[in-house]
Amino acid sequence: MSQPRLRIVLVHGQDLVRGGLKFILESDPGLEVVAEASSGAEAERLIKEVEPRVVVIGGQLLDGSAATLCRFIQEYDDRIARLVLASVDDDESLLGGLAGGAAICLPERMSGADLNDAVRRVADGQIFLDPKVTRRVLDLLVQGPDRVSRRLIDSMSPRERAVLSLLGEGLTNRQIGEQLGIAEKTVKNYVSAIFAKLGLQRRSQAAAIAIGLAHPR
Repeated sequence: MSQPRLRIVLVHGQDLVRGGLKFILESDPGLEVVAEASSGAEAERLIKEVEPRVVVIGGQLLDGSAATLCRFIQEYDDRIARLVLASVDDDESLLGGLAGGAAICLPERMSGADLNDAVRRVADGQIFLDPKVTRRVLDLLVQGPDRVSRRLIDSMSPRERAVLSLLGEGLTNRQIGEQLGIAEKTVKNYVSAIFAKLGLQRRSQAAAIAIGLAHPR
């Protein structure tokens, strides 16, 4: 018995680009674009109607931004995976998307197969972030932590912020648990949530962000 296809809402402000993305996505027999939107308002309505597994968002919408749409999805149903297609110099989509719990892809660095693989990975709850995006986020933190810290940190709970701070001190999960009075397994869950929200893959990246926020230049 075949597995059900992953249901996708595709959002992009340009019809031709959106059509090309749909063609690529549906070249994979396991993916299905169940709705398309050119604006954030239209996307919000469709997401409520069709209940997708993944929302793929281009950086250019006819209204609003990818960041705004990601925040809506996060509040509406955080189980819906978000994948933002952005350029490395689109700070609003990069930072806002990450704060809204999205994974980030750089289309110019991807093949069609890469895009489809990314959709599957985010649907499975995996962290997906191009290393070039990580470098850009860290660069922005160094250039002006106050500018970006609110977008990144506001999406985190007080406990997640505390764990991030202790990651910046180089503590292990066990040591963090001892500091906060919680189980090591619980710390591991918090670390996974932080990685997902900030789009990180390694503890060293989380530590760099925590240090940058604690000691702005």
